[in-house]
Amino acid sequence: MESKINNVKKKLIYITKNNIILILLIVGGILEDMLLRAMTTGFTLYWKPIVTSISMIIFFSILSFFLPYKKRNIYYMILSTTIGIVNAANFLYYKFYNSFISLSIFEQIRQLDDLGRGTIKSILDIRAIPFLIPTVILVIVIKKLNKINYFEKREDIEQEEKWLEHL
Repeated sequence: MESKINNVKKKLIYITKNNIILILLIVGGILEDMLLRAMTTGFTLYWKPIVTSISMIIFFSILSFFLPYKKRNIYYMILSTTIGIVNAANFLYYKFYNSFISLSIFEQIRQLDDLGRGTIKSILDIRAIPFLIPTVILVIVIKKLNKINYFEKREDIEQEEKWLEHL
């Protein structure tokens, strides 16, 4: 039994060590969600929305494992940007309607052209900018890891992952 526990620990340490960007994406998404709740409803630590957000972030993050390793960073940046934009849009929408955006609102996006630029400028709020900070941090970390050839070393490590399957 202890050997199985040790094997699970080895796998978790290995996965954590070699998927820094994925973990950063998940933590950033969770913090963004908590920021959204704090800035809108005030229920930062209410467990149902947190569990829902965590599960969605993890689900979409894990989909990256179906991509080649070199394409994952692009996927993570796109996912982080999407999460940030959706959270910022939810914040801006909540200011006016005291609810979050639903899918039906996307049908009305076509009407934005009719509103004109003046109305759009009045909707924007500088307090929505913090929702893009995790994406900026993610890009900075990816660039720093590129400088030390972290991702080049990672391709060599993928060969070693096969031994994990047998543990």
